Amino acid sequence: MRALLALVLALFAALTVQAQEHGGYSCASILANAEKSQADTAMAAMTYFNGKFMGKPCVDIDYVKAVTLMQQADIEVGGLIANLRQRAAAGERKAISALKSLGY
Repeated sequence: MRALLALVLALFAALTVQAQEHGGYSCASILANAEKSQADTAMAAMTYFNGKFMGKPCVDIDYVKAVTLMQQADIEVGGLIANLRQRAAAGERKAISALKSLGY
């Protein structure tokens, strides 16, 4: 599970660097283009999951939206769910609520 999450995060990081090199994306453009491709979906999902783009807060954390986007794009969500479970176990209310909403 951790390996999968690491892979998703590495993909996000690589796409972020690529975006910077090609005229750059903004948080708003990433979220607006969330359903254009699997890569765009992964970037948007991780932005919602972390609430940040390029290390800067830009959107409210929305775990349900992040997981739902990835499921719709047929991207494995096991790593995100494992991370949510860890956050829920640590008492994070948004994570607890998201797991309940998602049926986990």
